[in-house]
Amino acid sequence: MTKQYTTKQSVINEAQKILGRSLRDVMTDDEVDIEEIEKKLVQYGARRKGLLGELVEEFVFGLDVNNRAEADFATAGIELKTNPLKKHRTKTYISKERLVFSMINYDNVVKEKWETSSFLKKNKVLMLMFYLWMKDQNILDYKFKFVHLLELLKDISDEDILQIKKDWEFIVKKIKRGEAHLLSEGDTYYLGACTKAANSRVVKDQPMSRTPAKPRAFSFKQQYLNYLIQREWLGKDVST
Repeated sequence: MTKQYTTKQSVINEAQKILGRSLRDVMTDDEVDIEEIEKKLVQYGARRKGLLGELVEEFVFGLDVNNRAEADFATAGIELKTNPLKKHRTKTYISKERLVFSMINYDNVVKEKWETSSFLKKNKVLMLMFYLWMKDQNILDYKFKFVHLLELLKDISDEDILQIKKDWEFIVKKIKRGEAHLLSEGDTYYLGACTKAANSRVVKDQPMSRTPAKPRAFSFKQQYLNYLIQREWLGKDVST
């Protein structure tokens, strides 16, 4: 039975328990059969996208892993995101990659407005968990450096929210014109439409054109995410 979280603070409290620790540490404390987990890593491949996030859901938070339409912590209204950091030459941390949100449903998004969009519904409040990526290291051994609860429409400046809204609207307008196949991350500033598929040959239908398009997901661009990490979050949330 999946564990229930009814408040934001209960999610924060649980997330903070892994600060300075790894998934292996948590599993050892809970006497999890790590050998079985290791076998799964071999089976799926340690580079499988989303694998670490699924393990965090299951072993840190006690959630059943599935493709939820609603937020991961439905009662508390919080979506969980794990993202890798790497050490910068200035001895600080930067994000290794963009922060990927939900897939863009080409059929549905053309019917949406920003204020009631599925993007905001699922990602309005985010529990961000940042771990230190190390080359060739087992994902069970990545150390979690800091966590941050992001209330998207409250914690980011009005100017940034306006730009994110404009980016979302630009992406949607392009899909409405039957140009989903022409989408590019270079189109927008903070919120991008990144490709998300197993390989470049994967395509899907779009509603306003017969030309198939690459599957894409909304994402915070890496440069913007690093701005937030450096200017807003780093220092007060980092575990020593």
